[in-house]
Amino acid sequence: KDWVDFDLLEFTARQLPDVSFALIGSISSDVSQFNDLKNVYFLGKKTYPEIPDYGKYFDVALLPWRQTKWIEYCNPVKTKEYLALGIPIASIDYPELEPYLDLVCHADTKEGFVQAVQDAISEDDPDLVNRRKQSVEKETWDEKVRLLEQSIQTSESFHP
Repeated sequence: KDWVDFDLLEFTARQLPDVSFALIGSISSDVSQFNDLKNVYFLGKKTYPEIPDYGKYFDVALLPWRQTKWIEYCNPVKTKEYLALGIPIASIDYPELEPYLDLVCHADTKEGFVQAVQDAISEDDPDLVNRRKQSVEKETWDEKVRLLEQSIQTSESFHP
C-alpha cells in the first residue's frame, strides 16, 4: 500500500517547476505521471546509513503522506529523522505531527502543501534548525533502552 501521496507530489512539482524533487526509496507504484516532469528525480532505494548523507543536501524534506487511517494512527519515524537533520520540513497535517507544528511547515490542502514547500524553501532560521534537532534528541534507541532499564529497575526495587 502506498503511504506517499503521489498525486500531491505531482501537483506540487507542477506548481513549482523551478524546484527539484529528489525521491529516495523503492517504488512499488505506477509513477508514470511523473514521466513528463523534468524536475522530479527517482534516486532509488538507498541503505539506511546512506540516507543522512543525502539529507545533508536537501533544502527541504517532504512528508506528503496520503490521508488514510494509517497516517491517522501512526507515528512516522521519518518525521523524527528529518527533525534530527534540522532541515526545513514541509508536511501534510496528521495527528502525530502536533508536537512539532511550530517546527514544520504544514498544510491540509494541496495548495497549502505547495505553500508549505515554498515557506520551507525560504526559511533561514538557525535557531529553528537547533530546535528541530533538540526536539528529537531523546528519541534514540539508546535513550529508549535507558528508559526501559530505568523502569525495570524502579519496578524491581518497588516490591515490598
